[in-house]
Amino acid sequence: MGNVLKYEKKIASNPKDLFKTLMQEQLKYFQFYDSKIKQLTEGIKISKPFYTKTTKEKVNGVIEITKIKENEEFQMKTSYSKGEILQTFHIFEEEGAIKICYMEENSFEKKRDRANFSLVSLPYRILFRMQLKKRIKYLEQQTLQREGIC
Repeated sequence: MGNVLKYEKKIASNPKDLFKTLMQEQLKYFQFYDSKIKQLTEGIKISKPFYTKTTKEKVNGVIEITKIKENEEFQMKTSYSKGEILQTFHIFEEEGAIKICYMEENSFEKKRDRANFSLVSLPYRILFRMQLKKRIKYLEQQTLQREGIC
């Protein structure tokens, strides 16, 4: 469980509009790497280079949409030579409030990479939270603008 990173926030919107914004933003991301993609569905894949968290080396990876549950969940899996990253957005209601939760589960092929992640995960968690806070706030602002609230 040490390889799971999580961020959760209350949102001033409804699940349907928030999910629609999330899907639109993810579509833009996928289209940046493959302009032929017109709609997101489970099984769609893109290839892209990225930097690993553990060694900061540039590697090629494949991002695949593994789950779309309308108004509730969006999940992607990034596969690369050293392992996989499962990224999940979950939208739900709790105690009368709408929340969005982002989870990132990192798994590695080699024991050495798991150990490296343990070392870098403490400082990375701080950066992770800051980046996710900005990303979720952006999603919320885009949703509220679409709803005409701000």
